[in-house]
Amino acid sequence: MSTALKKSEVRNRKDDAKAINVKDVPVSPEGAVVEEPRHPRREHSGTFEEISVTSTSENIVSCFKLVTDALAQRRNRANRRVIFHYYTLGALLSLYVLVRVFNDPVEDFGKFLVFMCAVTIATLSLASRTTDKLIRDAESSVVSDVLVPQSDTKAYLFNGTVVGVCLLALSDEIDKENENNYYKFPIEDQAVYITAWTVMRKYRRTGLGMDLLFWAVNTARDVTSKKVKPHANRIIIETISAENEAENLLMAAGFELNNSRKIEGWMGKCGMEYRQWILHMDAIGAIMEEKVEEASNPTI
Repeated sequence: MSTALKKSEVRNRKDDAKAINVKDVPVSPEGAVVEEPRHPRREHSGTFEEISVTSTSENIVSCFKLVTDALAQRRNRANRRVIFHYYTLGALLSLYVLVRVFNDPVEDFGKFLVFMCAVTIATLSLASRTTDKLIRDAESSVVSDVLVPQSDTKAYLFNGTVVGVCLLALSDEIDKENENNYYKFPIEDQAVYITAWTVMRKYRRTGLGMDLLFWAVNTARDVTSKKVKPHANRIIIETISAENEAENLLMAAGFELNNSRKIEGWMGKCGMEYRQWILHMDAIGAIMEEKVEEASNPTI
């Protein structure tokens, strides 16, 4: 799928983070995003390319793979949260004490060291197994969960390479049977869902995630206004509490925490939870212009 972003382009995106404006997205009268540079003042600016669900299978597979990879990467974040939680550290420290009580390092340091290493590896392995649910969620996801076939959902490429995806769907077009599978909260009526929002890992912290999020909000407000406004009055997206960088961007864009519930099992005991964020349509106008200026440090 070819071209990668040049270092100069990434650097320019960082320098221009403060200049990002949702109004910069050119829109045709038919409601489609025009394929023009978002920042014409830059000679080597990137462009967004629109692809629909009926595009080539290569594009569909690439977008879906990027989304499922991002879901699987949640496990890495969750592992760090679980391993460094005081419950896990307390259990590990208690096992260290037991090893020390029954093994004198002075008499047999080798045996003592082997037991300490074994306890450490066993505890960390057990802790990491508690996050297997996130991998199962990624594996059980199907294309129709993300690329809702009945909707006008679009995926976006950057410079011809699938480096970021942000997809929208109306709530009445989402399969309600997927509740508590891909969606962790009941599907609400009269809402636009951001069914996927992710950036390829090596392109994060360049401002691309912020661009995609503002595109989604701007699209829900303007580009699809003829279809959305009679049926929807808010935008909804779901995260997990370990995704701090993404949640910071959501708050910077004016989203508010609407609902949350603890994840089942040890992750929940370690304070991790599913979260639902909401942005009301009538609050978008003034908030967006203000938040774009405040979000001066892109993190995704």
